[in-house]
Amino acid sequence: MAGGDDQCPTPLKLISVGLVLSTGFGLGLHLPAAGSTIAQYASSILGWTYFAVWSISFYPQMYLNWRRRSVAGLSFDFGLLNLL
Repeated sequence: MAGGDDQCPTPLKLISVGLVLSTGFGLGLHLPAAGSTIAQYASSILGWTYFAVWSISFYPQMYLNWRRRSVAGLSFDFGLLNLL
């Protein structure tokens, strides 16, 4: 692939992934009410991890647009419909 996308992950990428996953895991583990079942903890962990990953999913496109100094790849409808 052009642009070096097939290279090994950089330490920054690995740290970012670890930070997002640990944020989701930490929030999911600490926010359920006392006396929750294992299933409720698992659901909370998966839900908060999904939310953390979804929240940062927009940053790569914004970074690419910033580097290119162009919004050619940015769809206003995509961002708007994602909020619904």
